[in-house]
Amino acid sequence: MIVRALSKDLIASAIFFLSSLVISLSIPLTPYALQAWPVVFGASLLAYLLAWWRTGRSGVGGSSVRRIPFTIALQALLAAGVTQVLAANDLPSGMLPLHALPARILIFLILGGVAAFGLTWLALVKEQSTDAAAKARWNQFLELVRIPSPPRQEHLKAAEIHRRLVNEWGFSPEEVMTRADGVIAASDTNLVDGLPVYNACVVIKGSYSSRADAQQYHGQFPKVLVEGHIDVVNPEELPKSGDPSMRIKLQPYAQPVVATPEELAAIPDELSFDARGRVIEDDKYATASRVFKDAKDAEAGGGVRLIIRR
Repeated sequence: MIVRALSKDLIASAIFFLSSLVISLSIPLTPYALQAWPVVFGASLLAYLLAWWRTGRSGVGGSSVRRIPFTIALQALLAAGVTQVLAANDLPSGMLPLHALPARILIFLILGGVAAFGLTWLALVKEQSTDAAAKARWNQFLELVRIPSPPRQEHLKAAEIHRRLVNEWGFSPEEVMTRADGVIAASDTNLVDGLPVYNACVVIKGSYSSRADAQQYHGQFPKVLVEGHIDVVNPEELPKSGDPSMRIKLQPYAQPVVATPEELAAIPDELSFDARGRVIEDDKYATASRVFKDAKDAEAGGGVRLIIRR
């Protein structure tokens, strides 16, 4: 379904782009298109580069990359519109005050560039506050939390986080600081009590180091450490064989919390995942994804608590 949706988006984007290009490159409009299109697409590219510079990495990665065809199509429509405006400017008109405006062509080009920059920038900034982005974060949580990660045995979860960092979250391999064996180059925390420590560390570069007054120490600039634990207390050990994945049970919130492993195992409803470890968005998923105002609302409205077990 996702591939089919992406294909439809690509086809629609290609149609909008090509139709805008054909219209703009018709013989009467070509000289104006050669002015409008570079300005519009240059301004859009500037927005991407600014986002990249602000984050110090591919800040346009992940789902933003998948939106690039749509963004290009949108800018093509805008460029075609600016082309039409420039062409209309040379046609006879009763609006003499407008035609007498100094540097009016430059003004129209600036307005087109500002619009292109603004549309692109808003798409990048607003994307993470959309319902789709919230759903993606929720799915990521469900898919990662089911990977068992006992203390000193976090390598399964660390490996999946490493994979997603590069393939889905827009980081480059060079920005991932940890290796599969738990080693962090130039670190003194690779072994604790003689055992490896499995981490998933990544560098998110800022813009401070590019400032003229930036302070450094032996080539190192100030850093902010954001840390979270990926190890868990349950299970205490990885299974010796079989699928190690945990199961996410859905217990009605109105019921008392289960007290024994047997009671937990008896809960019939649980989330399902495909062979790639992606959550399946069925009716159980819909139930687990409901949001309530508070505990009373969840209890009265059929909410569930998510319990992870072997």
